Amino acid sequence: MEKEQLGPYTYRWDGDCFPLGADSLALGGFCTLKGGWRVLDLGCGAGLLLLLCARRQEGLTLSGVEWDPHAAALARKNLSENGLEGQILTCDLRTMSLDKPMDLVISNPPWYPQGSG
Repeated sequence: MEKEQLGPYTYRWDGDCFPLGADSLALGGFCTLKGGWRVLDLGCGAGLLLLLCARRQEGLTLSGVEWDPHAAALARKNLSENGLEGQILTCDLRTMSLDKPMDLVISNPPWYPQGSG
């Protein structure tokens, strides 16, 4: 298990999840956030973007969608171990439905070199 300190939060992931990368750090530092906002990360993996948003703005309602049960479990664990509340849905985002609108939807989908994925 790998770990990285992100301000007050510790992010943990393993070899089955995508590692911490510069693109995630940039996105987590770039998006506009306001207290009370409902934030949804599509394809949240182990929950990195949710932690990055939470470290910048208190009072967010955090949600994630992840189709891989292992990564979704790590996202839940990352939120819980850092004292954050949130909901991680394990489902295909193409068929999910939400009970309330979101204020911010973020995503950092994986990319692969052409012809490799």
